Amino acid sequence: MKTLYMSRPLENGEEFSEWAKSQGFKSILGNDDFHVTIAFSREEIDWDKITPNTNTMTVEGGKREVSPLGSEGAVVLKFKSEFLPKRWKELKDLGASWDYEGYQPHVTITYKGTDTDLNDVEPYNGKLVFGHEQMSKLDLDWMDDKN
Repeated sequence: MKTLYMSRPLENGEEFSEWAKSQGFKSILGNDDFHVTIAFSREEIDWDKITPNTNTMTVEGGKREVSPLGSEGAVVLKFKSEFLPKRWKELKDLGASWDYEGYQPHVTITYKGTDTDLNDVEPYNGKLVFGHEQMSKLDLDWMDDKN
């Protein structure tokens, strides 16, 4: 039994980064840091009951929104996905915890977004190509690496 952090890396991070720069973001994550989180479980769960999905996943179209997340300066691209909320629920049904009400797939653009007027930002409308699911123990000090 272990805590669980599961995500999928954004494979076309360079394209996403170019979009973010074109929208006026001064500080953005590195191309290899863009991802979508599927599980952030403080509760320990049985990893033997989880089979990571090894296929890439492409999200095209759908409603998208750029908005702040929390009050610390994070700005994200929210998007719709049929698969990700179902996968999140599967993990919750296996005992994974979640700190928020509901699940909204998103890619974090920056943790320093207070200097960008989000009213002027057009949401990214290109393909979001995500790699295979990656599992690790939850690192509660993850934010230390972002400052």
